[in-house]
Amino acid sequence: MRLTIKFKLILAFAIITVLVLGINIYSVYSLKVVNDKSTEISVTWLPGVSAAHSINTLTSDYRILEFRHIISTQNTEMTQFEKDMDVKNEETKEQMNNYEKTFYSDTDKALFNTVKTEWENYLEVHKMVIELSRQFRNDEAITLMQSNGEKAFDAVSNSLSELVKFNEENSTRA
Repeated sequence: MRLTIKFKLILAFAIITVLVLGINIYSVYSLKVVNDKSTEISVTWLPGVSAAHSINTLTSDYRILEFRHIISTQNTEMTQFEKDMDVKNEETKEQMNNYEKTFYSDTDKALFNTVKTEWENYLEVHKMVIELSRQFRNDEAITLMQSNGEKAFDAVSNSLSELVKFNEENSTRA
């Protein structure tokens, strides 16, 4: 059987068509995998990273307001700082609620529960600091902020850092 030019052209065209079709199928599959991973990152991990960073920033802002409260010499300033701290605390709670919606694993949940517990412990110290500050017992308030307050804040800050690190590592891995 002799292969004619017509048959050779048809065969070559068929082979090229099959190769192009195969490459297209592989490309569509690869794009689906990339899309699935990018969706996982944007839906699962980045909101957690964002919320954890926000909580970390808000807690630092809260502590700054506490120090400003202590060095205040007027009741009106103190009242304003207390209002500002209440706003920061509400924003922190809101971000914590946002973070709870992003739970991915038991490790994530455990880390977050540690953050919540440490924040509540810090708020207990905060109450004592504000009472002392309101009574213009600033030296005692500063001492408390630098001892128990610092330990409690460091615990919150460290647990938040672990939470941020967990989310960043998982988003990078994804």
